[in-house]
Amino acid sequence: MRALLLGLLLLASCGSPESAYDYGPTLSQTTRLATHNSYWVNHGVTSDLFSSGVGEQILDQLVVEHVRSIELDIHPDPATPHHFLVYHTAPGNGVCSDLASCLAPVTTMHDLVESHSAVIVILELKGITTPTFDADHSADDLDAELRLNLGTMLYTPGDLLTRCPSGASLVDCARERGWPYEAELAGKVLVAVLGNWNDFPGAVAPSDWAAYATSKAIRDRVAFPMGSSWQRDYTVLSEENRAMTDAKTWDAAWAQSAMLQVESFDDPLLKPAIAGNQIVRADGVFVGADREKATAVGVQLWQTDWPWDAARTDLAIVALPGANTASALLDADGGAHVPLPKAGETTTRSNLPPASGHGRLYVAAATGLAAGVTACVAASVGGQPDVEGVTWCKHKQVAAHVKPGKDPPADPNGERVTYFWQVCHASACSLQAFAPQGESFVLDVNCADGQCCAKPQWGGRYPAVVELTLSGSPSNGCFSATSLQQSVLMRWDPTVDHAHDGPVFVGHVQSGLP
Repeated sequence: MRALLLGLLLLASCGSPESAYDYGPTLSQTTRLATHNSYWVNHGVTSDLFSSGVGEQILDQLVVEHVRSIELDIHPDPATPHHFLVYHTAPGNGVCSDLASCLAPVTTMHDLVESHSAVIVILELKGITTPTFDADHSADDLDAELRLNLGTMLYTPGDLLTRCPSGASLVDCARERGWPYEAELAGKVLVAVLGNWNDFPGAVAPSDWAAYATSKAIRDRVAFPMGSSWQRDYTVLSEENRAMTDAKTWDAAWAQSAMLQVESFDDPLLKPAIAGNQIVRADGVFVGADREKATAVGVQLWQTDWPWDAARTDLAIVALPGANTASALLDADGGAHVPLPKAGETTTRSNLPPASGHGRLYVAAATGLAAGVTACVAASVGGQPDVEGVTWCKHKQVAAHVKPGKDPPADPNGERVTYFWQVCHASACSLQAFAPQGESFVLDVNCADGQCCAKPQWGGRYPAVVELTLSGSPSNGCFSATSLQQSVLMRWDPTVDHAHDGPVFVGHVQSGLP
């Protein structure tokens, strides 16, 4: 199938003097799931006002739910100059705590997944009673942190402007020349900056947003300004915001806003934006009826707290009606999908081809409707991880997910995740378990050099990725470099009805000697 798709893509691109990617829909001609407060999970911080979010790890959103746009609320870190934290109105309710750790799942997917469609990261400037940007946390500092963490994956305003005449604004460029083809943006990350917070005393996010868009040439910025439609009129801004930016600067910022946030499908700016090839994110696209309305008007980013409701388990992006769909819209994630259990089953397993003595693996299990699910990857000698090998599991338990304003309050603990290691040598096994609330933990597994056993290695902040190396060698009677059997396993809670769950696990393995 992949060979056929590749042939179609090559055929479609032949003869194009302008681009090797001259086929398929462009970025503005596709839809993608866009989660709201993607980092947020309820850990019981009651001072976190008006807060809600997905309540699921970001990597799981990207890999299992096929989310392709995430939202992070950023604040200046008072303890560290040039550094930004991520939280809603009070720290503590999150699966990550700062910009670097919240971007780590995006880079993890880029490293581990064979190929994927572009990811759009939306940064909401969330200075609540003070500016987001100050003397120690400037717009240039934000750009520097984005470049440090995303590097060559970035697709920037300067990249878009290469399509247009010198001096064109981003709005003019999008309208006249459009966005690149989705195929050209595969593996890229676009960042958008949003400035909504205008209502609290001292909240000056709109003026911070305008400063980001205008304080230097837009082609030198990393992120695309995303305008908030209800603030297009300069006169609606608070006195504090108008004191920090004038009407001319405000209009200049909007000239660079090739992305737009709307709160309803009848917003007067929506249709002109779609007609001008702008990228529009619409709030409240939770269920099927919402998605039908979004598709009908051409909205590309479907903002939701419920990505699992969309049931786009195979498609990360979908072409809008009328778009050129010659390109393949399937993500080649290279993973192994473990099937749902049949009646009476409590485990399901899939074996992967034998590999060399080193591998990178991750587990990603959806939350959505699923509860009491344990997703595992195993590496073993001879296919028996309980004799000689290691099993790495992530158990997910969720009491409830809520739709803001329409459902009862969320469970105080939100999503509960526990990690398990089991290392076995000569059928003697040791088990360790961790229940981290944050984005990192330390793992220490004793496995002496020279033994015939699997040696887990941990080298990162995000706890979903593991490095596995089998120690030992044929010379001491152990195993060859190609004897590592890898498999994926699901354990199902028999007291939970999983009949309506979607596919809830993707395991990915990259193998090869270190």
